[in-house]
Amino acid sequence: MKQQRISFKESEHVYFLISSMIFILSVIFLILGYIFVKMIESSPVILLYISTALLYYLLPHFMYGLFSFFYFQVKVKHKIVHSRAYKTFIGILTTPISAIILYTAILLLSFSQCVSE
Repeated sequence: MKQQRISFKESEHVYFLISSMIFILSVIFLILGYIFVKMIESSPVILLYISTALLYYLLPHFMYGLFSFFYFQVKVKHKIVHSRAYKTFIGILTTPISAIILYTAILLLSFSQCVSE
């Protein structure tokens, strides 16, 4: 039972770190897209490819978070007293926000490709 608690806590922590990094990267791509549009300069295509790949990654990431949260509610919570899955819940909430920010960043990066030509 203790091994299950350690593995769930570790996976929850890793999920939270990945969610946080995706949110930070989404904001960075949004800022870069805004800067390139304001400068009327073409953004590097690699930024567009990376941001698109991150957008495709968000759906499996969100589904894993939901599965992990429901698994915690059904299996783990009853076995371990005083345990919470707040990091997983925060990760689930920030993933759609990251998707909206990232989608806007992709639009801005694409616009900067069109404007500069």
